[in-house]
Amino acid sequence: SVNTKRYVWQGNGLLPEANYEFGPDGKMVNEIYASKLGDFKNWRVYAGISTDSYAVSVGSDGAFTGAITYNNYPFFFKEDCVHQIYGMMPAQYQVVHSRIPGVQKDSPFSLVNEGGYLFYKSPMGVCRYDGSNAAYISGPLGEITYKNCSAGQFRGKVYFSMQRSNGEWEMLVFDSEKGFWTREDNTQARFFTPTEYDLFFVDGKGRVACVMGTMGEAEKPIEWEVVSGHLGYEYPDQKYMSRFNLRMSLAAGSTARLYIQYDSNGAWIPQGGEMTGHSVRTFTLPVIPRRCDHLQWMLKGRGDVKLYSVAKVYESGSDVV
Repeated sequence: SVNTKRYVWQGNGLLPEANYEFGPDGKMVNEIYASKLGDFKNWRVYAGISTDSYAVSVGSDGAFTGAITYNNYPFFFKEDCVHQIYGMMPAQYQVVHSRIPGVQKDSPFSLVNEGGYLFYKSPMGVCRYDGSNAAYISGPLGEITYKNCSAGQFRGKVYFSMQRSNGEWEMLVFDSEKGFWTREDNTQARFFTPTEYDLFFVDGKGRVACVMGTMGEAEKPIEWEVVSGHLGYEYPDQKYMSRFNLRMSLAAGSTARLYIQYDSNGAWIPQGGEMTGHSVRTFTLPVIPRRCDHLQWMLKGRGDVKLYSVAKVYESGSDVV
């Protein structure tokens, strides 16, 4: 027996039947229950037919932290494992226990289906689960630790509202098709629900909002920035990067500026002037870096922009004897 709350399975979520950690007989429970089909309040019908209730004890330690329907089967998570229920009727149900990074105890609403995967917040980071293995995908977010995560999905993107260890909130978005993260703002979202045209959420003050702007006043052009990874300057066989070109387009009224940082020294040096979009047009920026071990570039601006390509040009140096 473990210190575990009893939960009620309702469609696509897990809700506590009562706020207690013990069963009706006063004993600690570690069980999963299913009600009679068509009678969600009836938990004790065992007639040997397909509409029976169902109950099973599980042997893993710890409290249940979340549950969701995935590939048409219910999955029940703890912080270090998942219990999968398979079968077509109660008499045939089987529980498969897998030891994987589970759902963080304060993030039961982080579970979301998107693109054939299951995404959720584990104690060590955000995971993508394919039914057998869970892989961490939040490495690009750095060493920041998060808690109290809620998530929603819309048109190939997963929106995570998470709280930093210092108490600040962030809305982070993972593009499941392109595989990259973006930080949007400091919005706290408690619950998400998608519709055909938008993803709605309830924020920390109890207000209803949406991510695509189909309700209320449309969001004005926002300030943004994108930072590259480390780019090596010198390469084998006396090759070095002599120039790189960024090709992008700016919508009317949008602005952007390019910066470079050398050898991780913390100083961002502006390259050229600010670019302004008078219509949708394409800019090609040839940049000649100074000699260094490595560098990073940053685009910073306001309004709509599309970055089409980043091309690096190499030259060969002379041998030194």
